[in-house]
Amino acid sequence: MQWRSGAYGVIEATTAAYPGSAERIELIGSRATATLLGTALETRWQDGRSEMFAADGSSGGTGADRRFFEMPGTDGNVGKLAAYDVKTMKETWSIQQRAPFLTAVLSTAGGVAFVGDLDRYFQPRMIQRSIFCVL
Repeated sequence: MQWRSGAYGVIEATTAAYPGSAERIELIGSRATATLLGTALETRWQDGRSEMFAADGSSGGTGADRRFFEMPGTDGNVGKLAAYDVKTMKETWSIQQRAPFLTAVLSTAGGVAFVGDLDRYFQPRMIQRSIFCVL
């Protein structure tokens, strides 16, 4: 995505993180990086300073429980990666596979996309003039 300032950013999400891991949100800016891990917040500044706000003792969630259930009509495929037109919200392409995708997608200006799945395979695929690689 692109912010009003012209800076680019990425929003990553997964519903299938390693079981028992704390939730993690990380914001990376031009002057600092803020990381929320469970209920602990750490800010690391570009000039080397660091601030830590300790966890408050609450659970902050329970972490992920890795169980996958196929949906009706998916032919047993649990993993789906899809692109949508942001104006119409219509799906422009998709890849479905048995193994669930577990990471965010890294895409390049050359049209190559990389994503990790549970089976840890590397499978380059051509999608509408773009190469898609499962790591």
